[in-house]
Amino acid sequence: MNRISFRLHEILDCVSFSRRTFFHIQKLYQHTGDAVKPRSEFTGRPRKLNLEDVQYLVELVRHRPDWFLDELTELMLRNRLVALVATHYTTIY
Repeated sequence: MNRISFRLHEILDCVSFSRRTFFHIQKLYQHTGDAVKPRSEFTGRPRKLNLEDVQYLVELVRHRPDWFLDELTELMLRNRLVALVATHYTTIY
């Protein structure tokens, strides 16, 4: 079995990486077994609404499609506070 070996500068020319990037990728591969940094589960901007909020909002719109956004917003805020207070009391007692 013949093994072809290349010099570092030949590899860097071929892949168009800097020397630092090459060694960074090599270190990452040695530690994780992958050449790509693992991505966080939470990417992008933090969400203002969780899944329950979105489902509640969808049900509100289905129930009352004629409501304005300011009315829906107030209901969301008020009912989120009610849910938070209810959760608070159930965890204390």
